[in-house]
Amino acid sequence: MKKTDSMDEEIEELNNRIKARNQKMADNKELQNAIIAYSKNGDDPEIRKKAKEVFNKVPGGKLPKMADLRREYGELIETNRPDFQQYVQLRKERKNYLIARKNLELLLLREEAEKEENAKVQPSKSSRSETSL
Repeated sequence: MKKTDSMDEEIEELNNRIKARNQKMADNKELQNAIIAYSKNGDDPEIRKKAKEVFNKVPGGKLPKMADLRREYGELIETNRPDFQQYVQLRKERKNYLIARKNLELLLLREEAEKEENAKVQPSKSSRSETSL
């Protein structure tokens, strides 16, 4: 139990980091798309309105350069990759550990049941002596 509990904690921590980065990547991509749409179709009131909504989410109000956004996006992907690989590996190890533990529990239960069955089938010495009297 302690082994799976520690694995669960590590899996949860990795999952939270991955989710946070994924959210940053989604926000980054949304901003990139808004900048591109605004620069190509800035005269369309609907596109301008949607882009302004995205722009208003930017902390500090100053839009970053596209090059900076793309660089940040690439860095987020590169940082996420090893965490995701570790997350997948830990989940696989945890699953295998749980399967092995369940198999061991089943074997122990079967062994215990066989012992109980054998005890019922073979009468004890005291019960034989009572029947012969």
